[in-house]
Amino acid sequence: MLLTNTKWYVIIGLQGCTEQQKGGVKMINTAKIKGRMAELELTQSDVAKALGLSPSTVSQKINNVRALSLDEAEKLSALLNIDVGDFGEFFFTRPVA
Repeated sequence: MLLTNTKWYVIIGLQGCTEQQKGGVKMINTAKIKGRMAELELTQSDVAKALGLSPSTVSQKINNVRALSLDEAEKLSALLNIDVGDFGEFFFTRPVA
């Protein structure tokens, strides 16, 4: 799944953003990501190996301490078998009013 195409920015709500703004996803739905990891019996170490990152960096990214790049989000969504239509549910949280 490539998110660099303009239509994906529309689907995930990034239309009208600058390239710099599109560079990192900062609002990971931590519960959904961790839930899918548990379903697939994947550890943060497994995810780290797949993304080429350290386990501590993966932890920071999943817990919204550090931004996840769109490239990393693509790789993680592939690893977690996340459908294109569900991408926004996993990688963007909705603010609570």
